[in-house]
Amino acid sequence: MSLAIELSPQQQAVVDWVRTGTGNGYVEAVAGSGKTTALLACCAATHLPVQFAAFNRKIADEIGARAEAMGLKHVKVGTFHSFGLAAWKRLHPEVQAGAPAGLAKRGEAFNLAHTPGGQRAALSRLVGFCKQSALPPARVTGEALAELIERFGLESDFPQAADPAALEALAGDTARLLQAHITLSRAYLDFDDMIYMPVIEPACTIRTSPWVMVDEAQDTNEARRELAWRMTDSRGGRMLFVGDRNQAIYGFSGADADAVERIKDAASCHEMPLTVTYRCPRAIVERAAAIVPEITAHPSAPAGKVRETPLMLDGVHFTLRERLKPVDAILCRNTAPLVRTALQILQQGTACQVEGRDIGKSLDQLIVKITAGGEGQLPYMLDALRRYEAAEIEILNAAGAPYKAQSVSDRCDTIRALCEDLDPGRGSVRALRLRIEELFRDTDGPGRRILTLSTVHKAKGREWPRVFLLHHSTLMPSRRARPGWELDQEHNLMYVAYTRAQSELVFVE
Repeated sequence: MSLAIELSPQQQAVVDWVRTGTGNGYVEAVAGSGKTTALLACCAATHLPVQFAAFNRKIADEIGARAEAMGLKHVKVGTFHSFGLAAWKRLHPEVQAGAPAGLAKRGEAFNLAHTPGGQRAALSRLVGFCKQSALPPARVTGEALAELIERFGLESDFPQAADPAALEALAGDTARLLQAHITLSRAYLDFDDMIYMPVIEPACTIRTSPWVMVDEAQDTNEARRELAWRMTDSRGGRMLFVGDRNQAIYGFSGADADAVERIKDAASCHEMPLTVTYRCPRAIVERAAAIVPEITAHPSAPAGKVRETPLMLDGVHFTLRERLKPVDAILCRNTAPLVRTALQILQQGTACQVEGRDIGKSLDQLIVKITAGGEGQLPYMLDALRRYEAAEIEILNAAGAPYKAQSVSDRCDTIRALCEDLDPGRGSVRALRLRIEELFRDTDGPGRRILTLSTVHKAKGREWPRVFLLHHSTLMPSRRARPGWELDQEHNLMYVAYTRAQSELVFVE
């Protein structure tokens, strides 16, 4: 099977390796280097069945549509969650999967494990990280939990981690709750379980294929990688991973910061590069190369433009001066500045959205938590928010987790910004929650065109002709990031932010 497009020499080298090489491979692909095109060309280069694991459902749908249009009937595109769920349903056909089932399961699991009520939400998060690390209950020790608590900034949730005896008791509680989840997995399956259960249950049959291809390899965790191994035919099956270690930005949410190195070591990968970006013009590539020197512009790339503009000039906000279009994007390291900018745009009569329905959901959950139900007036909610923020930041700073403290401050600042638009002196909490629901949305499909405001995390994998980057000099890299993986991923965020622009990058300071 062949493609009706011309591949670059680097892309062709990857395809040739699929055709004639042996063993497993890893492709280091800079931003905008046509990695999806290369992967689909690799799929077309073999007649053997392929399982293609994309990072999320939206990307899987897009790649699946392209594979179908190319006639690649031997290619099955999905997410790790969809592959794992299919395997579990072959063992337990009646299982219920999804958010409502997950909530019901969590409540039943707490009861089965006799979990104390005061720490249930935090313990549930800890169990989630255990699942992402593919830890069975027998391996949930005090030492293992201490590593997870430090890595994911959970010190404020588990101050007892500093006491060895209390840590071992916590390990016992966590292991019991994890086992309760496992017991209930025949009936209920939450999001993490879709990968975790097929990996730890020997009776679960995972469908294998001669080829397994994994996109966004830098954002995998132990459970995803274990599922990939098990999806590969043990009788000579091969694996191809594609990623960019300079775009690893999800360490805070469960991805391994050193995922690429772990993959290369475990799979003995032959490494191949894709260093030419087809997305970015020369001016933007020059800026990105200060962080990632290997990125190069295509010889035919236009000059492009990188410039700065003040947030306010002669009393005029940049959103009025720049004549924003629906195909533009405004990016920022933090959410609160995006919300203030979005409200400014809406007041001008221009439609916009803040990318991330899940961000809105997390803000709503915090409001419900501090108001005991999500009702009442804004002054009382703002007072409760102030107390919550002060207590959380004090605990996190004392535990040496300023990076996590920044996330707490950003969430609280975002809620305060939304209150300013609703008259914080007299508005209701209910109106605030409705405002959040209206403002935070997900872009549905490639055809949707609306001015988008997005955190850099949410912008990953996307591109726009013109990108405005808010408060770059003050927010990137985060001054609260500790040396090590946190600081590395902050520099990765800068690289991701620069390389979203197809023609013009504007720094708004």
